[in-house]
Amino acid sequence: MNMFNKTLSTLLLLFIIYILFDIGQAPLIEGYNLFFPYIDTEFGKEYTPDKFDQIKLYDSKEHVLLTLGSPLYTFKDTVNNVQISKFTYTNDGYFKQSNKIIYSVGDFAWYRSNITFNNKDQVIYIDKGWSFD
Repeated sequence: MNMFNKTLSTLLLLFIIYILFDIGQAPLIEGYNLFFPYIDTEFGKEYTPDKFDQIKLYDSKEHVLLTLGSPLYTFKDTVNNVQISKFTYTNDGYFKQSNKIIYSVGDFAWYRSNITFNNKDQVIYIDKGWSFD
């Protein structure tokens, strides 16, 4: 009977530890990962955050391409009868595509990096920061 109680107590303790660990991960969903900040960010081939910081307003599209390389995505739109284009250099989803690190949490915050050009191919807007979606 004493051995049974010890075994039962040990199993109950392990179960409680497991539950606390699992519940403790809930706040990490779409949270910033301190150990691997870019864990859920897909990068363009030549993109780095340091290179992105070199881009300034009114830089030419050619300069952006030379500095950052090809974007992951390119969008074109018309705003107030002016055609604009947008380069996206990072995207959500690296974590989902990677098998490098296994977490039971399905998603983390990701770092967004977008550049918008006017119809003269000059940078008019630089968007960067953490996205918690």
